[in-house]
Amino acid sequence: MQRYGKAIEVLQDLIIIDPENEIALHEINHCFIMSEQPENGVDFFVSFVDEHPFSSTGWFNLGELYMRLEMNDKAIESFDFATAINEDYAHSYFNKAIIFANQGDYLSALNAFKECAEYEGVNPLTLCYIGECYEKLDDYNLALSYYDQVIEIDDRWSDAWMGKAVVYELMGEDKQALKMIKKAIESL
Repeated sequence: MQRYGKAIEVLQDLIIIDPENEIALHEINHCFIMSEQPENGVDFFVSFVDEHPFSSTGWFNLGELYMRLEMNDKAIESFDFATAINEDYAHSYFNKAIIFANQGDYLSALNAFKECAEYEGVNPLTLCYIGECYEKLDDYNLALSYYDQVIEIDDRWSDAWMGKAVVYELMGEDKQALKMIKKAIESL
């Protein structure tokens, strides 16, 4: 019904009763975002982690809200707390990697994406981002190998075909790049 304010009230009551309810914590985060109240969400989660400092879900959601507010240092710190509590919290590594990539720190992004893959397992999206990091670091062979891994998993993953097209274009292999663009279009 998109009554996010009311949902926040109900979820806050639920979280008081059951502070370990991860679904409720993610849902209240979603409601703060959808109601365009990320600052209120930050206030809520700062209070929450003050009371429940070992809640990896609390720290993760706080990081997401900081990320939305472009408070990247605080977001990274929150994601680090989440993984310090629960080292296999793959989404924390993924979000850190996105922040690093957006800042142009592709080596840090690459390391965070690899940590994410270590805990999450094989995932085309993460592998594609790893390929893009190698592309940005001018390691075209490794970039191509990661894009190929994505295609082995899902040959309809158009971003992998486009990634290969970009790499081939950067390598001056325009005919090969054009073939990859056609594959990307076919995979849509």
